[in-house]
Amino acid sequence: MPYNPAEFLAVALVGAAMLWTVRLVYGARRGPSEDLVKRVLLLAGWILLIAGSVAGTVGLTGPLLLLPGVGLLIVGLTYFKYMAAERRALLWALAVAAEKGIPLEQAARAFADERSVQIGMRSARLADLLEQGIPLPVALSMSRNPLPADALLAARLGSESGRMGEALRMSLDYGDHFEAVLRDVAAKYCYLLGIVATAFVIVSFTMLKIVPVFTKMFQEFELELPALTISMIAASEFFVVFWWFVVPLALFPLLALLAAGVTFYLGSSRYELPLLQRIWLRCDSALVMRALAVSVRQQQDLAAAVYRLSRQYPRNSIGKRLAKASQRIDNGQSWTEALQQVGLIRIADRAVLESAQRVGNLAWALDEMADSTLRRFAYRLRAVIQVVFPLVIVGFGLLVFWFVTGLFLPLIAMIEGLS
Repeated sequence: MPYNPAEFLAVALVGAAMLWTVRLVYGARRGPSEDLVKRVLLLAGWILLIAGSVAGTVGLTGPLLLLPGVGLLIVGLTYFKYMAAERRALLWALAVAAEKGIPLEQAARAFADERSVQIGMRSARLADLLEQGIPLPVALSMSRNPLPADALLAARLGSESGRMGEALRMSLDYGDHFEAVLRDVAAKYCYLLGIVATAFVIVSFTMLKIVPVFTKMFQEFELELPALTISMIAASEFFVVFWWFVVPLALFPLLALLAAGVTFYLGSSRYELPLLQRIWLRCDSALVMRALAVSVRQQQDLAAAVYRLSRQYPRNSIGKRLAKASQRIDNGQSWTEALQQVGLIRIADRAVLESAQRVGNLAWALDEMADSTLRRFAYRLRAVIQVVFPLVIVGFGLLVFWFVTGLFLPLIAMIEGLS
């Protein structure tokens, strides 16, 4: 049966018509709805619209399938980033409510009334769980409101210490500063990733489709190929024979970089990827120092604060480091020395924090060192990108020169041979 893209576009139109009908019947999508029929119709409408649009676009683009794929990826990232921003807005509402003494369940209920179906339903579920006396971290998990590590740590700290407002405010300040210092780095990083992916697609297409045709043409005309073209043919034959090794080898770093970029952009548990967790260690260090600053303002013992963080930190790798630091503190080491030996602060950070502790402004110093750590991390990323960026551009240019020259010289040789 032939593939007809128009049929799938018609399916997309049916989905759009279903969503419009729901809007006409039920009104604007404001507030969580318990109407099962409305929820089923919305789900079916969105499935038909998305599936029909994707299938129809794939059928119409044909060889340019990569373009709608990239567009779909961008749309998906935009949607998930929007959901992350909505959850961050929920966190702001909970922080303000906690600081003003307003019950958290009332803030969650008010937030749900102002949001659309999905986030509204989850916020309403969160309010129900909080009214039942379930702690905020558990309620967030049960209501399917995933949060980044800083927000989850803040919820756990606030729930145990009773200072929810201050803990949530710490998370929000950290998140804002973290994204501000890394936004421009992420943009350049995604640009480099796009260049590398484009080069990989061009090379693969040339090796598999164009070079074999040139080889066959010159064999039929019994002409000698230029040396540059011969090197292209050798590379093409190697690629065809060992594609099972070359493709995964080339895709692995691309997928690893894509995973790092996507998880950073979405704000999820990005640091637990085995090959990438050390990259983000400085960011975890900054979050630990901010959490300790909250404990200092509450006049809590720092040894107990480190032990509590080891149990509450959302990522297991950092929790293990904090547990080792807690054991060192119990064995008589200072908390700064213990954190420095497990790699969570540097020697320079330790000296500053010990001086600040002696003069009585440790909380301020912890916040400042956390901000400084994030800034240094961003500067290092920028420096790496500033070095890698021209190298990738030059490498891409040399690759293009090799291919263009290797494909152009045979045409000249063929014209001279036939004349």
